[in-house]
Amino acid sequence: MEWIQGKIYAASDDIEPLTGLLMERGVTNTQIDDVRELRKFLLENPYQWDYIDDDLMSDEAGPVSIIFWTPSNPAGLRLLADIRSGLSENGYDLNPLILDYVDDSNWLNNWKKYFKPIKIGGGIVVRPEWEDYEPRPGETVFTINPGHVFGTGLHQTTQMCIECLERYVTEGCSILDLGSGSGILSIIGALLGAGGAFACDLDPAAADVALQNARLNNISLESYKAVTGNAITDERLRLEILGLPKFDIIIANIVADVVIALTGIVAQCIRPDGVFISSGIIRERLHEVKEAVESRGFIIIETSAKDDWYCLAARYA
Repeated sequence: MEWIQGKIYAASDDIEPLTGLLMERGVTNTQIDDVRELRKFLLENPYQWDYIDDDLMSDEAGPVSIIFWTPSNPAGLRLLADIRSGLSENGYDLNPLILDYVDDSNWLNNWKKYFKPIKIGGGIVVRPEWEDYEPRPGETVFTINPGHVFGTGLHQTTQMCIECLERYVTEGCSILDLGSGSGILSIIGALLGAGGAFACDLDPAAADVALQNARLNNISLESYKAVTGNAITDERLRLEILGLPKFDIIIANIVADVVIALTGIVAQCIRPDGVFISSGIIRERLHEVKEAVESRGFIIIETSAKDDWYCLAARYA
């Protein structure tokens, strides 16, 4: 299948609003390329490298790029036009938007050689389907094939959410995952003992990928449901969620603006004493998210950070 790859160059301060803009229009799978993160990794892991190009370390930090993909079909072109319109309406220069056409038969497979099993938290191992791994005592292995939905567990925000799940999942509890992507968080919750999970995401491909990953991990589809939709704007989906028994744990690993907008529905469908885990929050927006969460009757019980990303765990009073 042919895809359109879009790349937006932006200043670091614009990353979250631009990512939010893309998400509002249905693009939930983005890649952030920041040379400063690469430099930080190289400096913190010098034993892994024999030589580092002096130009890479001495150049001034350039703009960050946000990469996203849309199908090369009429629906994808309409989405791209909507993205252009949104950029223009919000005062962004369209010149930094670069488009290219890519064939997934090559690029969707080439990246796999870099994705290896990774241990997260106390005992969660994320294993790509094509890699062998022998679990050690006490480890829980989550097997994943991300497909077209790039949720692999490698991002800091996902790792913090997984660590929270290790602490707060109890046997038989129920989980709602808003912005579920490849299903990694809801399925890991099920592997940790949750009795049921409901996952939803804007990306039409996400539900299928999440269900495939549930099968890979021998999760019963009678207790695991994945759907497409926006809980903020889709009244049908919102009513479906509100019609279900209230949840013990709700997860929203997205961006600050969306987390803030979701707090209302989260408060309506969580059990008393339930835990709301939210992430995708940058330092500059942390206080806004805390205020929004607390205004809905939650008590912040944990704040964690990796690099400049934050994760909150809040209990519903």
